Amino acid sequence: MLTVSTAIVTNSFQPAYAAPCAASSVNPCAANPCAANPCAADPCAADPCAADPCAADPCAAANPCAATGTGSFVTVSSDTVGGVTIVEENGKRYLEFDETFSTDDGPDLFVLLHKEATPQSYSSDKFVNLGDLQSINGSQRYEIPEDISIDEFKSAVIWCRQFNVTFGFAAI
Repeated sequence: MLTVSTAIVTNSFQPAYAAPCAASSVNPCAANPCAANPCAADPCAADPCAADPCAADPCAAANPCAATGTGSFVTVSSDTVGGVTIVEENGKRYLEFDETFSTDDGPDLFVLLHKEATPQSYSSDKFVNLGDLQSINGSQRYEIPEDISIDEFKSAVIWCRQFNVTFGFAAI
């Protein structure tokens, strides 16, 4: 880890250097392979993934996960904030909430994928229930069923089934 940090800091303050492919041993994208943006390990670097100019996609080799949709929660009936990302990892898809996720507590809270960017109704043909909300704050992950077409869904929703109330949603 120290080597990666040193390489990134060094590259941040020196002109870009196109190292030969064989000499490129540091992959700045490997710091967090499942992050929404795995190349953002060093926010000061103009392009932290440019360390290996010979790779078509220098993050692909170190990143077994690929983000396919991202968004930020919007409050509807209860304070709901944070980021959400759909990732593919080892052939499975997941809906992930980032560490900034937070919503109010409530009875019967569920995480849904909804076909509308701004959910208006909850008829069974409009959403897929991914399960109970695991926690009212912090990082969490929900597996997306293999048999659904993710392209049909436009938002992630925190929904109170008991009162049929949207706490918040994020367009993805």
